[in-house]
Amino acid sequence: AARRQKHAHLAIHVFRNGDLLSPPFQLLFSQSAPLQWDTLLAVLTAKADLRSGAVNRLCRLDGTQVLGKEELVNGGYYVAVGDEEYKKLPYFELLVPQDSTHRTPWY
Repeated sequence: AARRQKHAHLAIHVFRNGDLLSPPFQLLFSQSAPLQWDTLLAVLTAKADLRSGAVNRLCRLDGTQVLGKEELVNGGYYVAVGDEEYKKLPYFELLVPQDSTHRTPWY
């Protein structure tokens, strides 16, 4: 059990703000390894490739801002946001396949 705990990963799914053409990408990271929030935003910036540039914040699907790694839910869906305002769009409904095993969004 200790070995499983040591190698536990947190998986989140991330939409790009305002982008209804690209499906969410998955981001995996170790739950036990320390990860600074700025580092996480830098990883998101590299993966998201937002038109507006760097990812400055991560929001839940309802638009509320996530303030730290401890607020992330394994298997949850989030939106990467740059300098622009969060765009409230039906990301989950339009971009997650109907037969997905994760059909219910996590807030």
